[in-house]
Amino acid sequence: RSDNLFGPYLDKQGRSMMNNQHEVFITKNSKFVGTGHNSEIVQDKSGQDWIFYHAVFVDNPKGRVLLMDKVNWINDWPNVKGNTPSLEAEKPLF
Repeated sequence: RSDNLFGPYLDKQGRSMMNNQHEVFITKNSKFVGTGHNSEIVQDKSGQDWIFYHAVFVDNPKGRVLLMDKVNWINDWPNVKGNTPSLEAEKPLF
């Protein structure tokens, strides 16, 4: 991230993204692969943040499905429990 649109962009450890420093936010699990294409983080009526993104459902891999997971903030960085799509979760209040 950066304080300026034009950079520099840094990872959690303050390393330059220009040096290919990055972290995977949400990775595959036993049911979903190809996670990515994060659309945005939205806040529900209770003030909880949620992220929408796509993945391929292993049991029916024809196309991508839309997923949503709860976002927790750790040291001002977004985090999804287990860094992987949830298989069961609470629901947002929209």
